[in-house]
Amino acid sequence: MVKIKKNVVHISSDVQELENMFSKKATRLPNTRKSGPEDTSINIEVPVYLREWIKGEDGVKLCIRCKSRKELQDLVVDEDGEYITLTGLKANLDSAVNFLKFNFDNLQFVDKLKGVKQELKTKLTKALSALNNQHKVEFSVPSEIVGMLVGSNYKKIKQMQEKYKCTIKITDDEPELVKITIIGNDKSTVEMLESKLHILRRE
Repeated sequence: MVKIKKNVVHISSDVQELENMFSKKATRLPNTRKSGPEDTSINIEVPVYLREWIKGEDGVKLCIRCKSRKELQDLVVDEDGEYITLTGLKANLDSAVNFLKFNFDNLQFVDKLKGVKQELKTKLTKALSALNNQHKVEFSVPSEIVGMLVGSNYKKIKQMQEKYKCTIKITDDEPELVKITIIGNDKSTVEMLESKLHILRRE
């Protein structure tokens, strides 16, 4: 259970209160270990990217698991989610610190994966959108005049592609014909280039 106090968020062992807060069955058992003279306290700094998360439902559940499994006397998260104070036997504290750090690292890794997934999804969406918006024309010309149309080392084609932001492909269609494909995002530009190449063909 989480009790909001003036300066801290306190993780208690009251199962009934935990059930009331989250409206679901709590499966953890209350920690009944009594405090002793060998108990000590340490502070753990919460990574910046988890400070809001640690104060939420999932963060509270993680703290409850840590307190119960590592048999801590107390576990307190400060109000800003910056620090977790652990109280208990030294051996238990060391184990609890490793438990929390392991979970923090896993959460960071998962968060990075989500970021990469979202980035790839955005790029794919943009690529599909661009593909759907593209215009294409195809026509064939005699192979003997291709050199005149494309220029030395495809110089004319490269200049057109750079100037009009389009793609022009030259492929063998038939033994005596070459297929020219023009692809671009602007329909009028694609049609204009088609006409331009037809004019060069007649010249």
